[in-house]
Amino acid sequence: MREQFTEAELRRHLRTAADEALETMCFSPVLGPAPPQAGSEPGVLVHLGFTGDACGRLWLEMSAAAAAHATANFLGQTEQETDRTQMEMVTCELANMICGNVLSRLDPYGHFDLSSPQTAVELDAPAQAVEERLALETGSLQMWIAFA
Repeated sequence: MREQFTEAELRRHLRTAADEALETMCFSPVLGPAPPQAGSEPGVLVHLGFTGDACGRLWLEMSAAAAAHATANFLGQTEQETDRTQMEMVTCELANMICGNVLSRLDPYGHFDLSSPQTAVELDAPAQAVEERLALETGSLQMWIAFA
């Protein structure tokens, strides 16, 4: 795997991977960049690690509205039928899909092992993590990726 990727490359891969996962699994397209204040609403925060040809972590946070909408679409139910546990499960699955997609784009022939995504109470991404904020039909999605 190439040692360095530009911030622009990483952000583009995060954006593309999120758009593909959300459109395919949740029928919810990415509308474009989200403003900085988009992440101020409490939502569902998850993280996972990866090892192999590259090592690091990915964090993903969906606003509560975005998580409820994506979960309802993913599970084929109404937003009123979704609960916090389901939103956490779907957000974890999205993080897994997005992380695998990004790593495959960075190194199509690389080998990577992803840890099981876990919910988090507080964001602990390092200062050098690359961040991407996206506006969705309902709410927002923020992602951070950092390499060790």
